[in-house]
Amino acid sequence: MNDTQRPLAAVAFFMVLFLGALAGMLYVLSPFLADFVLAFMFASLVGPAHRALRARLVKRPALAAGLMTALVAVVVLVPVVLISTSLSAQATAFYDDTLKGFGREQLDALLFGEGFLARRARSISEALGTAWTPEVLSGWLVKASGTVASFISSQVNAVVTNVLAAGLHFVLMLFIVFTILLEGERLRRYVFATSPLPDDEEARLVDTFNAVARAIVVGNGLGSLVQGVLGGLSMAVLGFSSPVLWGTVMTVMAFLPLVGISVVTVPATVVLVAQGRYGAAVGFLAFNVAQGLFVENVVKTKLIGAQVQLPSLLIFLSIVGGLALFGVLGLVYGPLIVALFLTLSELYHERYRHLVVRAG
Repeated sequence: MNDTQRPLAAVAFFMVLFLGALAGMLYVLSPFLADFVLAFMFASLVGPAHRALRARLVKRPALAAGLMTALVAVVVLVPVVLISTSLSAQATAFYDDTLKGFGREQLDALLFGEGFLARRARSISEALGTAWTPEVLSGWLVKASGTVASFISSQVNAVVTNVLAAGLHFVLMLFIVFTILLEGERLRRYVFATSPLPDDEEARLVDTFNAVARAIVVGNGLGSLVQGVLGGLSMAVLGFSSPVLWGTVMTVMAFLPLVGISVVTVPATVVLVAQGRYGAAVGFLAFNVAQGLFVENVVKTKLIGAQVQLPSLLIFLSIVGGLALFGVLGLVYGPLIVALFLTLSELYHERYRHLVVRAG
């Protein structure tokens, strides 16, 4: 019996086994989904450079893949270390400045004076049957110190655990990048041969993934970094404390269209107005509005190109929805899922809709 004469029951049974095994493999690998997605993104980004290097190192493909993997490690690690170090110093300075703003007299006035907070504290203390005095507050603080110490200890342990887990996932991602660069073409041929879709449709889906990867990392990433750096520099020039901290916040928020760096620049402008620095407020707001519009409409458009054309509202919703469902990685997952759906929708209208209508 040749392959074309296999009973339908045998084919159906094999497909059930095959799909069950595929589901089981995906389930086993699901804890490493983020590692695979990020690895494919970075491998896609360095793909052109890797192909050029491999052409020079024809007999040493492992060396070419290793050098490109090392480049990915440096590009990711150096900014993370620098930003983390700067943020730590800025956050400490911000905390110290905040404490300096509250001397003993100011703190006593805030807690035991005639202000709103002090009045509320007294009323709550009287409702509990105690007087509101520094001695009573000290007693409460001593009782709470054990709970606070336990909470801090658990949080420190959680941070250490998360840092170690992030390090392990990063190493695993680099190993996957190396494997993709070394065996990528053979893997691509195997996946295309296994999939029942025509090769051109599979290539179209892969191209969509690559385009979204470039859009997220190169377009949105570098564009948002430019906005954050310019915004942080403008805050430093005007004497705001912790400009690196606020610049980092602006970099992150710049990923969100329709919102962007206004989350920081608008409150900062209000602060300048409250200080009576009207000229500085106008200049600060005008500069950041101008640089935001320029980066969004010129820089990001040039970096992303015409490969990914999604409406701003859809990009915003995909990012916000992705963040809500997947956390930080939603910045990647959200736009990627939407872009793949739109590509599949185009293929459906081009090649499959008439078949569905005819079958119906």
